[in-house]
Amino acid sequence: MDQLLIIAKWKVHNGRAAEFKALVAECMSVVKRQTPDILQYDWYFNESRMEYHLQEKYADSNSFLSHLGDIGELLGKLIAVADLEADIYGDPSQAVLDATAGVNKTVYSFSEGVGQPIRIPASSLS
Repeated sequence: MDQLLIIAKWKVHNGRAAEFKALVAECMSVVKRQTPDILQYDWYFNESRMEYHLQEKYADSNSFLSHLGDIGELLGKLIAVADLEADIYGDPSQAVLDATAGVNKTVYSFSEGVGQPIRIPASSLS
């Protein structure tokens, strides 16, 4: 499984909500402009707007590393106003693990599931 799914969980520092929201908008602008091969990049927030989850999906580890290159400066600004934890689903390369060394993260390897559409041969339907 080459794809990586990342759930980045942000807890915004008190008094920094407006700044965080503006940085999220900047991130979206950069992603739309510079990261056309990203598969998913969706922000969600809770009722208080003090906790955000970002669902990110990449074709592979190299796509994620490319995204980090695009967003690096903004990522530093986000980390200055919010605490970050991440769950990584898939098999990230050592380069991804090294690049995220300072992030409190948990890596989950794929076990089983229906990650791809099920194709039933037409002959088995008759």
